[in-house]
Amino acid sequence: MTQELTLRRPHREAAAQQRAHPLARRRAEPLPPEPADDDLQRTAASLALAAVEVLHGLRALRAIARWFEPALLERIRVSAELRAELSRTQAPQHLGFAPGRPRICRISEDIVEACVVIRTRRRHRAVALRLETHRGRWIVTQLLTL
Repeated sequence: MTQELTLRRPHREAAAQQRAHPLARRRAEPLPPEPADDDLQRTAASLALAAVEVLHGLRALRAIARWFEPALLERIRVSAELRAELSRTQAPQHLGFAPGRPRICRISEDIVEACVVIRTRRRHRAVALRLETHRGRWIVTQLLTL
C-alpha cells in the first residue's frame, strides 16, 4: 500500500538560513560589451531590416545575396514570392521600417546570434539571426521572423 502524501511547510529556521546564504541572492552580471560589438549591432540591425524589406517586396533579393547563405537566400525568395501571391494589394512603399536596438549573444568567436525588433506604424516584427564569419565577414546562416 502507498502512504498518503502530506505536504508541510519548511521550518522557519531552515528557510531563514537559506535566505541568509551569500550565494542565494547573487545575480549574474552582464559582461561588458566588447569594442567590436557596436559594429556587430549595426550589421545585425541592417541585415535584419534588409531581410524584412525583401520579404515585403521593397528590396531586391540580389541586394542581400552577398551577406546570406545560398540555401537561406532561396528560402527567403520562396517566402517573398508566396507573400506576394497571397497579398491582395501591392505593399506600400512608405511603410517606414525602423530597426530597434539589437540584442547580441556570442556563441563563439566566429558565431553570433542576434535578435532585432523591426517596427512599422502598425506592427512590430521580431527577427532572429545567426551570423557566422566566412572569409573575414559576417554571413547570415539562419533567419527567423515572428
